[in-house]
Amino acid sequence: MSSRPDPAVSPAAAHAVSVRQKLAYGVGAVATMLGKQAPKQFAFQVYNIELGLAPHLVGAVLFLARLWDAITDPWMGNFSDHFRSRWGRRRPFLLAGALLSGVGFALLWWFPLGWSELAYFAYFTVLAMVFYTALTLYAVPWYALGYELSRDYHQRTSVMAYAAFFGTLAQIGVAWLYWLMKQPMFDSAMEGAKWVGIGAAGVLTLSGLVTFVFVREPALPSPPPPSAGAPATRSTWHNTRQAFRNRPFLILTAIVTTILMCNSLVAGLMPYLNIYYVCGGDKTTAATFIGYNGTVTQLVGLIAVPAMNRYSARHGKIRTLRLAFLFAGMGSLSTWFLFVPAQPYLQLLCACLSGFGLTAIFMLCHAMIGDVCDLEELRHGTRREGLFGAVYGWAFKLGLALAFLTAGYLLLWTGFDATVGADQAPETLTSMRVLFAVIPVVGYAVSYWLTSRFDLTQERLQEIRAELERRENLG
Repeated sequence: MSSRPDPAVSPAAAHAVSVRQKLAYGVGAVATMLGKQAPKQFAFQVYNIELGLAPHLVGAVLFLARLWDAITDPWMGNFSDHFRSRWGRRRPFLLAGALLSGVGFALLWWFPLGWSELAYFAYFTVLAMVFYTALTLYAVPWYALGYELSRDYHQRTSVMAYAAFFGTLAQIGVAWLYWLMKQPMFDSAMEGAKWVGIGAAGVLTLSGLVTFVFVREPALPSPPPPSAGAPATRSTWHNTRQAFRNRPFLILTAIVTTILMCNSLVAGLMPYLNIYYVCGGDKTTAATFIGYNGTVTQLVGLIAVPAMNRYSARHGKIRTLRLAFLFAGMGSLSTWFLFVPAQPYLQLLCACLSGFGLTAIFMLCHAMIGDVCDLEELRHGTRREGLFGAVYGWAFKLGLALAFLTAGYLLLWTGFDATVGADQAPETLTSMRVLFAVIPVVGYAVSYWLTSRFDLTQERLQEIRAELERRENLG
């Protein structure tokens, strides 16, 4: 029987992914987004605001943990690309990573009270390193699996749209973690942090197991025979250097790293602005608005997923990405005018604009990794979704690590003093507001310019896909 595709079947239909598979893959985004977002938001709320650990020490822990995370990602990606087992090359790591990440996340917040600042710093450092190692075990293969589920330009966006939908639901939950730990059912906020952490850890593990159980890995294209004298498997370092020679990949990585760095520099300021500026030091009321803000951001993001998916199918990913930058930039700038004590609900309008833009940005950029892998296969004959996803993660996690380290010192630079509570200096609050509004806009502007250098258009990808399928048919 011929192995060539049926000419009556369209290329898109040949590479279609079932709704069941998209759903099962998308549910796994809950684990990824909880693991990525909860520590960086919850850490300042628990360790700084409640425990009193200095903000630059919290930032230093997040810096070290994400720096370690960035180091382990490329190795994990390259390893999973070449791993073979009866369960596939990605799925065994999904199982181990989901279980270990859940345990590590719960332990992050399960510490005794009454320790010294140094003891809390040491505990947080060690557990953060353990947790992020376990998250790498899950997240890198999970992303790679999504990149390789389809080879069709628009199907890739559709797969990532499902992931964006469930990832958005996870971020809604993250927005309410601080509010949950402040509820009267707990004897104290710190007791609440422990049990909320356990609940979130259970959700993280279960969502990861859904992807492990229900998603099946696609068959791999046959690799070309190795050249005489060449090793069958290149080192992680060699493959990483080769990935950075891929110009569209380099530009795409720069776009995401720039946006994440600029947003992460000031993201931690949002709880402080709500507590000490909008709500006058009332932590419980501020926790409610933090929850509202995150919920509206993510709910609007849910609307953005199908809307931007359809817009991308008609106008292409680059044009859609530029539109998303404009929405997100307007959301950041509007915080200067809409974060006001007299009308606290106005800040939700900022959340609407930012949520629409940011959800679309990350959905599209992840979909474009699969496109980059097509170009790599055309040039070198092999697909390395795991490595490319990991190197992509390595770059922006290194940026995140630097942002977290800087963020703690940025808070100190504003003059913030946790010991004075609501009596923060007016200059401190003004500095926070300026930084919160302006720094992300700089990132969006730079990223908008970078898209003009990205030449992997829909037309070019159709040419690449046709050539790859011609080679497969000849083989």
